[in-house]
Amino acid sequence: MADEPTGFAELPWDTGQSALMGPCSTMPKIYQTPGGRDFQVPGRPPDVFNHPDGTAEFSCARSLHVGGIDWNPRLILLDGRLVAYQFTVERAYDDLRAIALQRFGPPASVKTEQYRTGAGIPIDGEVLEWRWPGGTWAILSERFSRISTTSLLVGTRAYSEHLAKRRQGQLEKSKKSF
Repeated sequence: MADEPTGFAELPWDTGQSALMGPCSTMPKIYQTPGGRDFQVPGRPPDVFNHPDGTAEFSCARSLHVGGIDWNPRLILLDGRLVAYQFTVERAYDDLRAIALQRFGPPASVKTEQYRTGAGIPIDGEVLEWRWPGGTWAILSERFSRISTTSLLVGTRAYSEHLAKRRQGQLEKSKKSF
């Protein structure tokens, strides 16, 4: 197995939100109009979406070239610190799988999950999981949200604990509804 991921690109886990804004901002662009004046669109930081559970997320302008297209990651923050990132791509599972295997090595587990299309037709999707001793993990899902969408989610122990706590809270709320 490859070395444990230490963050996204050169941005380590637990990097604060303000330190992420610069590297994840869009670059200014200059547009040239034949016979007219050039104009510049300024770069800007990403829009941050805060969630009631204490997490926040935003799309980072850094991209990964997968399946002939550049895809931007979604960075996930917990209490204002980087704890996970996710690449979601359309119709490029084999390419994203090859990148993940090259970066992370052989997965700790490979399984198949069954999904249903909107028409009710069952289809299978591969799920690869990696786990490291420090608590970092990665999950590559061939099918995510929509049937043609693939997702690679890489997270930390702190994010896992947060998700488990959130699931427990949802379970307790469901029990009270009975």
